[in-house]
Amino acid sequence: MTRPAFPPHKGFIELSLFDQVRLLESCWLEVLMVGLMWRSIDHPGKLIFAPDLVLDRDEGKCVEGILEIFDMLLATTSRLRELKLQHKEYICVKAMILLNSNMYPISSAGGESESNKKLSHLLNSVTDALVWVISKSGVPLAQQTTRLANLLMLLSHVRHASNKGMEHLLSMKCKNVVPVYDLLLEMLNAHTLRNKGKTSASNIQVTPSEQTKSADVPQQ
Repeated sequence: MTRPAFPPHKGFIELSLFDQVRLLESCWLEVLMVGLMWRSIDHPGKLIFAPDLVLDRDEGKCVEGILEIFDMLLATTSRLRELKLQHKEYICVKAMILLNSNMYPISSAGGESESNKKLSHLLNSVTDALVWVISKSGVPLAQQTTRLANLLMLLSHVRHASNKGMEHLLSMKCKNVVPVYDLLLEMLNAHTLRNKGKTSASNIQVTPSEQTKSADVPQQ
């Protein structure tokens, strides 16, 4: 297998600023969480938030409402430890989380937009890179597909922990328990507005029963 061209940072900055911002707004907490897991991978039972902020489960209990999220992070980190995640694999997974977030720009009426094409091409490149990294890691050929599947399945766990984390942050903001600074407030507001937009879009969809009723109305 030939080595794929893999300049993820270059590909990302070639996206429009609008697309870069929307992707980051959609998955910033997932990206932070997978970074936390990587830092914690050699420290069973602990999460390394920073060199001077290391918490175990008992210490995590001290933060209101965070224990469930803490356990999710520990469990996923433990699985990454079992898989012996390599640094290059981690980089690929982190890039996939960023590029596979749910804020793809809406396709133009005339077909797939140029933005979507660039994102799809970049995501495919990162996926190819992950396949190549696994193939060069010494994993037997018969187990490479299984390893790829195991790594990709963990992305849903990261997303679930992120969603729980976002709910917690929004709750803390509403309770005004701790000060929320400008950047975090901006990200939380973007998350809220995005969810409202999804709800509005789903509410305007016509149900099959409504379509039938509409068809039964006599035309003037």
